[in-house]
Amino acid sequence: MPLPENYNYYHFTPNKVVGIVATCLYGTSTVYHLYQVWRTKAYYFVTFITGAVMMTLGYIFRIMGAVDPTDFGPFVAQAICIVLPPAFYAATIYMIYGRLVRSTGHEKLSIVAPAKVTKIFLIGDIVAIIGQSTGGGLTPNGGSLAKIGDGITVAGLFVQLVFFGFFLAVTVLFERRVRGQAIGRRRPRWLVLLYVLFLVSILIIVRCLFRVVEYIQGTEGFLATHEVYLYAFDTLPMFIVQAIFHVWHPGRILVSRDGDILLNAPDSA
Repeated sequence: MPLPENYNYYHFTPNKVVGIVATCLYGTSTVYHLYQVWRTKAYYFVTFITGAVMMTLGYIFRIMGAVDPTDFGPFVAQAICIVLPPAFYAATIYMIYGRLVRSTGHEKLSIVAPAKVTKIFLIGDIVAIIGQSTGGGLTPNGGSLAKIGDGITVAGLFVQLVFFGFFLAVTVLFERRVRGQAIGRRRPRWLVLLYVLFLVSILIIVRCLFRVVEYIQGTEGFLATHEVYLYAFDTLPMFIVQAIFHVWHPGRILVSRDGDILLNAPDSA
């Protein structure tokens, strides 16, 4: 059944002011991340920046949706650009973990070898990206296609949750094992970064859970039709993830200093 003329794809009018604020925050953060990568030469972080650029574009498209909520193009673009970035953040986090483990000299304490971390977890990331982007493209069409799109997106999110949940378990187990080793009186810099990975991983998992519930409810469900929850459980947590890496940037921590191994070289994976 075709959608009626002048159909509001959001089922409400998006808040233009909040969209502008989100665009400015993400845009500023993206530019600063580019500067940090240039300064530290941590080029593996470009994957993270890809997600940050997509987030910025997503809220630009959402501003366009606030101007005309019946415009199909910006609606699809904002949905895809806001849903996908956490998968790019996750890919970067996997690479950081591999470098971090090598910096400790305790590679055998990780249940997944550092050289295999990126390969193994990126498989889940790729599947999640394909599922979420495909589902995001079908959902706005309405009717049976919308239900199929929601189902595919939920499947992609579940894949992301499973792999990311397993990754979090791997990092927690590594921390417990390495804490049992003699690490000296002074807390190593890599241990602080490991705790940072715990925090950003939890934020991404919370965000994914929100998205799973939202898509299960459907495009006309409570979460999808109340914009405040998007900003509370997606926009804000993902911006916090970006901001955290401004303060504890792996390009500054995983360098050859105080006996740490230089890890800014290309990933062996």
